[in-house]
Amino acid sequence: MYNFSKSLRGKKRINKEEFDNLSNVDKEKFSFQVLDEDFSPGPADDVSFTFRVRSAGKHIYIAPFWVDHHRMTENFNDKSDLAKKAMRYFKKKYYPDPIEEMEVAGETILLHPEARKMHGCFRDEDIADIETHKEIRAICETFTDDDAFLDIGANIGTMSLMLEKGRCFAFEPTKKTYEMLVENVKRNHWKRITPINLAVAGEEFHYKVNENEILIGMNSISEDEKGPRTVVLDKAFKDRDFRIRLIKTDTEGRDEEVLSGAREIIMKDRPIVISENNVHTLMTELGYVKTKNRGDNEVWEPK
Repeated sequence: MYNFSKSLRGKKRINKEEFDNLSNVDKEKFSFQVLDEDFSPGPADDVSFTFRVRSAGKHIYIAPFWVDHHRMTENFNDKSDLAKKAMRYFKKKYYPDPIEEMEVAGETILLHPEARKMHGCFRDEDIADIETHKEIRAICETFTDDDAFLDIGANIGTMSLMLEKGRCFAFEPTKKTYEMLVENVKRNHWKRITPINLAVAGEEFHYKVNENEILIGMNSISEDEKGPRTVVLDKAFKDRDFRIRLIKTDTEGRDEEVLSGAREIIMKDRPIVISENNVHTLMTELGYVKTKNRGDNEVWEPK
């Protein structure tokens, strides 16, 4: 039987590194118990644990361990034994396999279970930028069949799915995210939404997607001659027979660049613009004023 007292030199408490460095021990046979936990639910869940590990009649107290919902992936970089035990406990207790039905901003929508896992939407309250969803839903409720919503950086489509009337063009350049966007649109039988697997920019160039292994919503693009060409909104919607009433951009720092390629649309249709990043200079130049903040986003309307 392994002698913990000798190995730990009489310590009653060890930290995670000391635990992982214990040799000649089958740590998978340890029982695992959480003594204390502090769970803060929301889009950026934090959970801190104090663990008790038991084996051969001995208790070892492990220092607090912290985890958040964005680490619920195979790419979680902490491969320690204690981290693995923590993740199993965390997933089982707080994040069971999600169902399709989800309530967002008062609207019930269906999301592919894998899409919910990818986006960290295990529970209804996990949806990011809920205030922006509410704002978009309120705007879309005023649409006619001749109005359109351009969702730039649509991710898995939760904001696109706020549409009531009119049409939506949902741009998402990351392939696996786009596939989940398509699945979610299908599940809600909304033929009004057109998913497009391309990036939007201020000018045309060939690009590649640089994927963030941990946070799928923080991918970026860079020039690559072998890749597809970016979409410039003014060119793509030059001969439209509808009015663009709303543009939402979430392009990881490229919002002003994206909107610079939509100057003609903005000057002609005067849509409401919801942007994640600072676009003050451009929007002021185009005769807009910021009317409100919604979560991480700014809402811009024509003067």
